[in-house]
Amino acid sequence: MIVESVDYFTPAKRIEMNYTTILTGMVLLFASLSGTAQEKKQPLTVPTADTAEGLVKAMIASLKDMTAELARVQDAATALKAIAGVEAKIKESRQIEARMEKLVPPAPDVQKKLIDTYQQQIVVAAKGFEAEMTRLKASEYGKTVVRRIEELTTPPAPPRKDAEPVKK
Repeated sequence: MIVESVDYFTPAKRIEMNYTTILTGMVLLFASLSGTAQEKKQPLTVPTADTAEGLVKAMIASLKDMTAELARVQDAATALKAIAGVEAKIKESRQIEARMEKLVPPAPDVQKKLIDTYQQQIVVAAKGFEAEMTRLKASEYGKTVVRRIEELTTPPAPPRKDAEPVKK
């Protein structure tokens, strides 16, 4: 018997969940990297000018820029321009995430300070983004923008276990 999975989250809810959990994911990443370095008794040094706080600020700014790009959408012509701008911002966000993974994890007290300082800003930015997505879904020209964002942000589905292997 084949059982298909059911997705209980709408694409907009998935996007909101992605952006509101970025900070939590960063903290977990920093904590796991910090624990690994302590276990090996090796100092972690990464030759980079990035800081945890700077990258969090960059991620928030990228989300706000993407929201501003969506706010400019008023008709079909501006929707096409917005798609290019949003694609660039999504690419920028992925680059920031990659830089975060390479960053030396901050101390636990610094992690707590980052959460206390920036969690509210991330939530506000994510809610603004969600509001713009909801507004665009209500218009025909906005649906193409939303569809493109969902295509770019939805991870590929994992292969089904009961599927036959691809023959070469």
